[in-house]
Amino acid sequence: MPNNRDVARKRTLNLIRKFKSDPGYALEYRNFMSDVIQKGYAERVPQDMLQRQDGKVWYIPHHAVYHKRKKTLRVVFDCSSKFQHTSLNDELFQGPDLANPLLAVLLRFRQEPIAMMADIEGMFHQVRVLKDDRDLLRFLWWPDGDTSKDLQEYRMTVHLFGAISSPTCANFALRKTADDHGHGYAEEVSRTIKCNVYVDDCLKSVATEDQAINLCKDLRDLCSQGGFKLTKWICNSRSVLASIPDEYKAKQIKELDLDREKLPLERALGVQWNIEKDTFIFRVTRQDGPLTRRGILSFVSSIYDPLGFLAPFILKAKQILQDLCKLKCGWDDSISETYLTPWKNWLADLEQLSNVQIDRCIKPKNFGQVEKAQIHHFCDASEHGYGSASYLRLTNKEDEIHSNEPEVRKETTVNSLIVEAKSPLSKFIEYYSNWNRLKRAVAWMLKFRAHLQAQRLCSVTQNTETGLKLKTSTVLTVEDLQEAERCIVHFEQRKAFQQEINSLKQGHPCVKTSTLRKLDPIMDQDILRVGGRLNKMALPSEMKNPIILPKSSHISRLILQQIHLKVGHSGRGHMLAKLRERFWIPCANAMARKTIKSCIFCRRYQAKVEQQTMADLPQDRVTPDEPPFTHVGVDYFGPIEVKRGRSLVKRYGVIFTCLVCRAVHLEVASYLNTDSCINALRRFICRRGPVTSIRSDCGTNFIGANRVTGGPK
Repeated sequence: MPNNRDVARKRTLNLIRKFKSDPGYALEYRNFMSDVIQKGYAERVPQDMLQRQDGKVWYIPHHAVYHKRKKTLRVVFDCSSKFQHTSLNDELFQGPDLANPLLAVLLRFRQEPIAMMADIEGMFHQVRVLKDDRDLLRFLWWPDGDTSKDLQEYRMTVHLFGAISSPTCANFALRKTADDHGHGYAEEVSRTIKCNVYVDDCLKSVATEDQAINLCKDLRDLCSQGGFKLTKWICNSRSVLASIPDEYKAKQIKELDLDREKLPLERALGVQWNIEKDTFIFRVTRQDGPLTRRGILSFVSSIYDPLGFLAPFILKAKQILQDLCKLKCGWDDSISETYLTPWKNWLADLEQLSNVQIDRCIKPKNFGQVEKAQIHHFCDASEHGYGSASYLRLTNKEDEIHSNEPEVRKETTVNSLIVEAKSPLSKFIEYYSNWNRLKRAVAWMLKFRAHLQAQRLCSVTQNTETGLKLKTSTVLTVEDLQEAERCIVHFEQRKAFQQEINSLKQGHPCVKTSTLRKLDPIMDQDILRVGGRLNKMALPSEMKNPIILPKSSHISRLILQQIHLKVGHSGRGHMLAKLRERFWIPCANAMARKTIKSCIFCRRYQAKVEQQTMADLPQDRVTPDEPPFTHVGVDYFGPIEVKRGRSLVKRYGVIFTCLVCRAVHLEVASYLNTDSCINALRRFICRRGPVTSIRSDCGTNFIGANRVTGGPK
């Protein structure tokens, strides 16, 4: 990996100018870096490691970011900084996304009446980096922040903000803590860490205060076992807050008299939460931006509403943007009065959002334990937008029901759709859309299962002296694919024809109501096949007794699609003949027709040729009263080789066509240049008379002749 020390050094030295112009900025920057080094998050690079032989070294520039709301300064390491067209983030694997969805965490936060919120202190900095990889996280800094001294080389010992791999590593470490140490706690504690944490914020709601008190303590203890510290605790219950030590409380809670003062406002993952009233509130600051399409989009996009509470209100502003887009209004063009008035009215209504309050908890107070929950969705659409509403119907132990509005009907009739649950194997089969790929996937599964069984047997009978080892073949054989096909057919037949198979195994014929009775089915090696009277015929057994498959099944469709491709997109007759060499599908004729109809290649190949309606002929093509060659079309053809003396030269034909009567006049042009074109035109006019209009293509000789002569266009 190339060394970018000079780039990092230049950017670090640029901080000196900022430090001199803003002493407060310099002080906060130095304090942050000093804190990072003192806590062991960074260390001086050992002298013997300054010149690493394997070149596994990378220097990260750093700069400060100021948080306007918190009024704090944080130093960020720029892992996206490029040197020679590469950066550290380009070389790192991001890893799987282990973060819980934001919407899911917020919805769980609304489940129960007692709500708690905490923060993992310096989450990324609690996960250490392997010593061999730390030199990839080097940075330059002055000892003790003294810019009069020489820059020294430091390296991070922990994961940092800005690296693309840090979120996955930190989340993995947190989940690993829950897995390794969660056995000593209630299951709810481990589940909270895995399902109720978004990045470094933990949001949880429980039914009672006792549960909350115990859960707070257990969460702190369990996280501490992995080096994580849960701090800044906030809760809507004063009893729970009183049970939490002051060092773990949020700053605004520490300074609060819980017996007299109201609980403050706080942000729960960006959503404003009135803890005292336990409601979500909205405070959107009006910004005086430009009255342009860009300004409107910027303001609308700045409204943070992950739960969609404000969607009906924001829809009006989005409709204005939609109309401006349809009118192809420029991004920085002033909007017309037609849309300026609705926009100003919408901004005026924006102030009313401060009066909107939505209960955080979706359950009513003192409702008790929920025994049954139903979600009812309603939706509709118009030309202006989509609308949907969801209602949660809760039933407690006393059969009390919570949507008890007077206009709600007490009794109603609901038509429900019962969907049959599919087995995992059925879902696996339906995942594939190609017969060969399905067979290969099943063949690998069978091969792996056989290997595990053999390995298990080997572990039981293994001779310790010989040390028997098993090896698995890395290729599929024809026998493997045939066995996979047999297993797929066996599963499909048991799912569709279980009754018929049971009757045949017991020596009885199929019942009269069976759809397979006319096929006189037989069982051959546990596979259901078509019977008949061709047993003595000199044909392969598969052709004499084809395998029976259910109609309209996914397997039948895959086989027909494979045959359709194999026979080169032929018609139904060819497909059915090829099918019945091995399989028999009831109503196969209709399925073959459907297969051909759904084939994109066949639809394109057999599509009817579209014919366009031609426009009316121009007036000069339909004016027979004028003499021939009044309106003329001209073009070149050739070249034609002619003999001049002992040599061959190229000549070109010039064809003049009357646009009305289609009479033809031929001339010869020596070359393709403008002069030869003008000479041919003059000879034509001398012979046929004056011309009103001439039509041609955009050849350079025609354009040049028209420009030189100023003739008709």
